[in-house]
Amino acid sequence: MRGAIVLLFAYSDNMEKSPLLSVCLIVRNEQAVLARCLACAQKFADEIVVVDTGSTDETADIARRFTPHVCFFAWRDDFSAARNYAFSRAHGQYLMWLDADDCIEPAEIEKIFRLKERLSAADTFMFYYRSGSLSYYRERILRNCENAVWQGRVHEAIVPFGRISFEEITILHCKEKSGMGGADERNLNIYRKMEKEKAPFSPRDEFYYARELFYHKAYAAAIERFQSFLSRRDGWAENKIAACEHLADCFLATGEREKAKSVLLQSQLYGLPRAEHLCKLGRLFFEEGNWRHAAFCYQSCLLCRRAERTGGFYVPECYGLIPCLQLCVCYSRMGDDMAAEKYNEMAGTYKSDDAAYLHNLEYFRALHAKK
Repeated sequence: MRGAIVLLFAYSDNMEKSPLLSVCLIVRNEQAVLARCLACAQKFADEIVVVDTGSTDETADIARRFTPHVCFFAWRDDFSAARNYAFSRAHGQYLMWLDADDCIEPAEIEKIFRLKERLSAADTFMFYYRSGSLSYYRERILRNCENAVWQGRVHEAIVPFGRISFEEITILHCKEKSGMGGADERNLNIYRKMEKEKAPFSPRDEFYYARELFYHKAYAAAIERFQSFLSRRDGWAENKIAACEHLADCFLATGEREKAKSVLLQSQLYGLPRAEHLCKLGRLFFEEGNWRHAAFCYQSCLLCRRAERTGGFYVPECYGLIPCLQLCVCYSRMGDDMAAEKYNEMAGTYKSDDAAYLHNLEYFRALHAKK
């Protein structure tokens, strides 16, 4: 009898083995983009969980074409609550999150397939997340355990845990709705609600609240919030570096150029110089006709390393193409055509079909033809 029981349990355990990878989404009125995202996920996911937070369009019906695991969650102005609910409905040994307007190119899907063969090697897998010109690493696949918990009502995140693996895999955020700086005030209103409720603001909350104020052109309030965040000792260094850049933009919007320069330099208190900030500082000197200072800033960009594994945002072109093109102009304005041409040639090594590079190429060819 005992032998039969042991055999039954062994058989049951094999039949009810958890799927390896669950892909989880929270959605609302995403009928325009959801099928595109789920068609990508379906190619590598062992399970797809879609949580609808109150759609009034065909979102839920579209989701059901790809998965039987479609459920509903009453929206309560808390993205983490919704994402944690989605995770709670998943059965996978590992959990992956996507947004409805994310895209995954075929080559990246193939990389995810290969990654699935070695998921047991880590607890947190970091992927590139690319949105427009911005690129940065984000936690993307996590071991299904008590540490895989979303935090923050807005701009939610999971603190990477355990063994962390940085992967050369890119998820594209193909945003189609209004967002940063657009008409959508959802995120801003959530923060205002938190403020009205006197809810505690984490350093991350304070940074992103300031950023939302900046995007909505409430510059005075944004300046106050950014400065408050920068005065905190518990803020994340990468957020402080980003806060300096946004604060500089606020000062530029209010006509305070010298303050903008100062806060861009202040960013170096929190980490090594970033090319994004030096490009902006170089542009300010360039606009003032201070070619030498501008050139120094742009040359410094070429010495910077991308903040890829720090979790910070970075703009790849600020580390090569943009400073080279600007150095070409700076040296041309200073009367050094040889140096100008050298930097334009360098720009071509970064992007050979760039319109500015090609225009400069013709300019120098014409210049040589006259000699």
